[in-house]
Amino acid sequence: MPNTTPMFLTVSEAASALRCSPKTVRKMIQSGTIAGQKIARRWVVPAGELRRIEHQALAGIWAAERETLL
Repeated sequence: MPNTTPMFLTVSEAASALRCSPKTVRKMIQSGTIAGQKIARRWVVPAGELRRIEHQALAGIWAAERETLL
């Protein structure tokens, strides 16, 4: 069975996944918060970047909850 997971997401797709606006995603790319690259005049975000952000967010939530438990 072929892998159907995309290697890159459009800015709009990334914004939808991150629940923010495409403008915010572009700003995040420009500031270096997330990786992005321009392919044929369009900015795209590597799919792995969203997984990295999710892991960082979960780690931050876990750390915050851990602090309240101590």
